[in-house]
Amino acid sequence: MINILICDDSKLSLDINKAYVNDFVRKRKIKAECYTFQEINDKLKKLYQTMPIDIALLDIDFQRGEEGIELARNIIKHSPLAIIIFVTSHEEYALDAYNLAAFGYITKPIDEKKFERLFARALVQLRGINAIKNNHNIEFVANGKKQLVKEKNILYVEKCGHTVNIVTDKQTFCVYDSLKNLEGKFSNIFLQVNKGTLVNRNYITEITNQTIFITTGKSFSIPTRKVKEVQEAYKKTAENEL
Repeated sequence: MINILICDDSKLSLDINKAYVNDFVRKRKIKAECYTFQEINDKLKKLYQTMPIDIALLDIDFQRGEEGIELARNIIKHSPLAIIIFVTSHEEYALDAYNLAAFGYITKPIDEKKFERLFARALVQLRGINAIKNNHNIEFVANGKKQLVKEKNILYVEKCGHTVNIVTDKQTFCVYDSLKNLEGKFSNIFLQVNKGTLVNRNYITEITNQTIFITTGKSFSIPTRKVKEVQEAYKKTAENEL
């Protein structure tokens, strides 16, 4: 399952872009979830902050300004490997797109054939990105030695006094650093369930009331204010695995 975000303040453009995307993934029998927004709001922010975005199709001239550029920056903060494609009526914005390391841009009105070619290239890159993700290593110092651990093998990361425990399926590493300094190393497969704990979404088995359980049977408490956010993030992860 891939997550595709489409943002355009024109309903007509939004509907056309969504139709092109849906037609593209249907023809190729690709499992995809498409999220559309006509404005930047709390729901949009919550989406890209809690769920990995694979491809984002953004109008540069969003909400009558260069909001599309800023939105792309914010998406990349949370999903560093997201593929950004800009849609614009103004070719002069193309330089801004490439300065942001966007995958590409396409001008309005969108030509369906050009769209298909660009999206096909994006999928090729996405496959490469997923291969990288599966072998992504987290680097840190523990016991006076540099450690390299595959991110996918880490169950959770937990603050413990003035140290942080990085726990894998085989061992626990005690790191003399703050969780704040370390959390930037981890991708969106880690969910912050409370102030001192990051949990790998792939190992979550159940969320009951204010408690989250992982495959080892260990549980973590969730603050009342974060319960809904954590439940929604876990639900989206579970749906993506279907």
